[in-house]
Amino acid sequence: MAMGRFVPRKRFTLLTEAAAKIPDAYLWLAGEGEEQANIQRVAARHGISDRVRMLGWQKDVRAFLAAADIFVMPSNHEPLGNVILEAWAQRLPVVSTRSEGPSWFMRDGENGLLVGIDDVPGLTQALRRLMDNSDLRNHIAEGGRQTLLSQFSEDAIVTAYLRLFDHTPTAFRSIMLSEMF
Repeated sequence: MAMGRFVPRKRFTLLTEAAAKIPDAYLWLAGEGEEQANIQRVAARHGISDRVRMLGWQKDVRAFLAAADIFVMPSNHEPLGNVILEAWAQRLPVVSTRSEGPSWFMRDGENGLLVGIDDVPGLTQALRRLMDNSDLRNHIAEGGRQTLLSQFSEDAIVTAYLRLFDHTPTAFRSIMLSEMF
Protein backbone atom coordinates (compact mmCIF):
# COMPACT_ATOMS: atom_id res chain seq x y z
CA MET A 1 0.00 0.00 0.00
CA ALA A 2 0.99 3.59 -0.61
CA MET A 3 -0.82 6.87 -0.16
CA GLY A 4 -0.54 10.55 -0.89
CA ARG A 5 -1.31 13.09 -3.55
CA PHE A 6 -0.99 11.67 -7.05
CA VAL A 7 1.66 14.10 -8.27
CA PRO A 8 4.85 13.34 -10.24
CA ARG A 9 7.27 13.62 -7.30
CA LYS A 10 5.42 10.92 -5.36
CA ARG A 11 6.47 8.37 -8.04
CA PHE A 12 3.40 6.15 -7.84
CA THR A 13 3.97 5.20 -11.48
CA LEU A 14 7.37 3.83 -10.48
CA LEU A 15 5.77 1.83 -7.67
CA THR A 16 3.23 0.48 -10.15
CA GLU A 17 6.11 -0.69 -12.38
CA ALA A 18 7.71 -2.44 -9.40
CA ALA A 19 4.41 -4.11 -8.47
CA ALA A 20 4.14 -5.39 -12.05
CA LYS A 21 7.35 -7.37 -11.52
CA ILE A 22 5.85 -9.24 -8.54
CA PRO A 23 3.14 -11.56 -9.87
CA ASP A 24 1.45 -12.20 -6.52
CA ALA A 25 1.34 -8.56 -5.36
CA TYR A 26 -1.68 -6.29 -5.23
CA LEU A 27 -1.11 -2.55 -5.00
CA TRP A 28 -3.47 -0.30 -3.05
CA LEU A 29 -3.14 3.43 -3.66
CA ALA A 30 -5.00 5.87 -1.42
CA GLY A 31 -5.16 9.38 -2.82
CA GLU A 32 -6.06 11.35 -5.87
CA GLY A 33 -4.55 13.90 -8.18
CA GLU A 34 -3.21 14.77 -11.59
CA GLU A 35 -1.14 11.58 -11.98
CA GLN A 36 -4.02 9.15 -11.52
CA ALA A 37 -4.51 8.62 -15.25
CA ASN A 38 -0.76 8.03 -15.70
CA ILE A 39 -0.74 5.46 -12.91
CA GLN A 40 -3.67 3.67 -14.54
CA ARG A 41 -1.91 3.75 -17.94
CA VAL A 42 1.23 2.20 -16.45
CA ALA A 43 -0.87 -0.50 -14.79
CA ALA A 44 -2.64 -1.23 -18.09
CA ARG A 45 0.63 -1.25 -20.05
CA HIS A 46 2.04 -3.87 -17.65
CA GLY A 47 -1.19 -5.88 -17.60
CA ILE A 48 -1.86 -5.40 -13.89
CA SER A 49 -4.92 -3.15 -13.86
CA ASP A 50 -6.76 -5.92 -12.05
CA ARG A 51 -4.14 -5.86 -9.27
CA VAL A 52 -4.06 -2.09 -8.70
CA ARG A 53 -6.77 -0.69 -6.44
CA MET A 54 -7.42 3.05 -6.49
CA LEU A 55 -8.90 3.77 -3.06
CA GLY A 56 -9.55 7.48 -3.56
CA TRP A 57 -8.80 10.12 -0.96
CA GLN A 58 -9.34 8.75 2.54
CA LYS A 59 -9.82 10.81 5.69
CA ASP A 60 -8.97 7.83 7.85
CA VAL A 61 -6.55 5.27 6.39
CA ARG A 62 -6.12 3.12 9.48
CA ALA A 63 -8.39 0.30 8.26
CA PHE A 64 -6.53 0.13 4.94
CA LEU A 65 -3.15 0.17 6.65
CA ALA A 66 -4.29 -2.53 9.06
CA ALA A 67 -5.28 -4.73 6.10
CA ALA A 68 -2.06 -4.12 4.14
CA ASP A 69 1.12 -6.20 4.41
CA ILE A 70 3.72 -3.57 3.47
CA PHE A 71 3.74 0.20 3.14
CA VAL A 72 5.76 1.94 0.42
CA MET A 73 6.86 5.56 0.10
CA PRO A 74 8.42 5.87 -3.41
CA SER A 75 8.83 9.69 -3.59
CA ASN A 76 11.85 11.34 -5.13
CA HIS A 77 11.39 14.29 -2.73
CA GLU A 78 9.71 14.12 0.66
CA PRO A 79 10.27 16.79 3.34
CA LEU A 80 9.33 14.39 6.18
CA GLY A 81 7.15 11.47 5.23
CA ASN A 82 4.22 11.58 7.66
CA VAL A 83 2.72 8.62 5.82
CA ILE A 84 5.60 6.50 7.13
CA LEU A 85 4.69 7.47 10.68
CA GLU A 86 1.08 6.50 10.01
CA ALA A 87 2.21 3.11 8.69
CA TRP A 88 4.45 2.55 11.71
CA ALA A 89 1.52 3.39 14.00
CA GLN A 90 -0.29 0.43 12.41
CA ARG A 91 2.80 -1.78 12.83
CA LEU A 92 3.50 -2.06 9.11
CA PRO A 93 6.95 -2.67 7.65
CA VAL A 94 7.98 0.22 5.38
CA VAL A 95 9.97 0.44 2.18
CA SER A 96 11.03 3.97 1.26
CA THR A 97 13.29 5.74 -1.16
CA ARG A 98 16.29 7.52 0.27
CA SER A 99 14.55 10.87 -0.16
CA GLU A 100 15.46 13.66 2.23
CA GLY A 101 12.87 13.32 5.00
CA PRO A 102 12.84 9.55 5.44
CA SER A 103 16.64 9.42 5.30
CA TRP A 104 16.73 11.50 8.50
CA PHE A 105 14.94 8.92 10.64
CA MET A 106 14.92 5.60 8.79
CA ARG A 107 17.73 3.08 9.13
CA ASP A 108 17.99 0.45 6.43
CA GLY A 109 17.33 -3.00 7.84
CA GLU A 110 16.35 -1.64 11.26
CA ASN A 111 13.08 0.27 10.88
CA GLY A 112 12.59 0.07 7.14
CA LEU A 113 14.17 -0.91 3.88
CA LEU A 114 15.65 1.99 1.93
CA VAL A 115 16.17 2.02 -1.82
CA GLY A 116 17.58 4.51 -4.26
CA ILE A 117 15.35 7.17 -5.75
CA ASP A 118 13.80 6.02 -9.06
CA ASP A 119 15.29 2.52 -8.60
CA VAL A 120 12.57 0.13 -9.84
CA PRO A 121 14.75 -3.01 -9.49
CA GLY A 122 15.77 -1.98 -5.95
CA LEU A 123 12.18 -1.27 -4.99
CA THR A 124 11.05 -4.59 -6.45
CA GLN A 125 13.79 -6.45 -4.59
CA ALA A 126 12.94 -4.76 -1.26
CA LEU A 127 9.26 -5.62 -1.64
CA ARG A 128 10.09 -9.21 -2.54
CA ARG A 129 12.43 -9.51 0.48
CA LEU A 130 9.65 -8.46 2.84
CA MET A 131 7.05 -10.61 1.12
CA ASP A 132 9.28 -13.68 1.33
CA ASN A 133 10.57 -13.25 4.89
CA SER A 134 8.09 -12.94 7.77
CA ASP A 135 10.92 -12.57 10.32
CA LEU A 136 12.29 -9.59 8.43
CA ARG A 137 8.78 -8.11 8.06
CA ASN A 138 8.23 -8.39 11.82
CA HIS A 139 11.70 -7.01 12.63
CA ILE A 140 11.21 -3.98 10.36
CA ALA A 141 7.68 -3.34 11.66
CA GLU A 142 8.83 -3.48 15.29
CA GLY A 143 11.81 -1.21 14.53
CA GLY A 144 9.44 1.30 12.95
CA ARG A 145 7.11 1.17 15.93
CA GLN A 146 10.01 1.78 18.32
CA THR A 147 11.24 4.72 16.23
CA LEU A 148 7.74 6.19 16.22
CA LEU A 149 7.54 5.95 20.02
CA SER A 150 11.07 7.14 20.74
CA GLN A 151 11.21 10.05 18.28
CA PHE A 152 7.68 11.07 17.31
CA SER A 153 5.41 10.37 20.28
CA GLU A 154 3.95 13.21 22.31
CA ASP A 155 6.37 12.43 25.17
CA ALA A 156 9.37 12.42 22.82
CA ILE A 157 8.39 15.75 21.25
CA VAL A 158 7.71 17.45 24.61
CA THR A 159 11.02 16.15 25.98
CA ALA A 160 12.87 17.50 22.93
CA TYR A 161 11.27 20.94 23.38
CA LEU A 162 12.12 20.97 27.09
CA ARG A 163 15.75 20.13 26.27
CA LEU A 164 15.78 22.91 23.69
CA PHE A 165 14.43 25.41 26.22
CA ASP A 166 17.00 24.26 28.81
CA HIS A 167 19.79 25.14 26.36
CA THR A 168 18.27 28.39 25.08
CA PRO A 169 19.45 31.70 26.55
CA THR A 170 16.92 33.13 29.02
CA ALA A 171 16.15 36.30 27.01
CA PHE A 172 15.45 34.33 23.82
CA ARG A 173 13.37 31.77 25.78
CA SER A 174 11.15 34.59 27.12
CA ILE A 175 10.57 35.89 23.59
CA MET A 176 9.77 32.40 22.27
CA LEU A 177 7.32 31.65 25.06
CA SER A 178 5.55 35.02 24.77
CA GLU A 179 5.04 34.41 21.03
CA MET A 180 3.66 30.93 21.66
CA PHE A 181 1.08 32.10 24.16
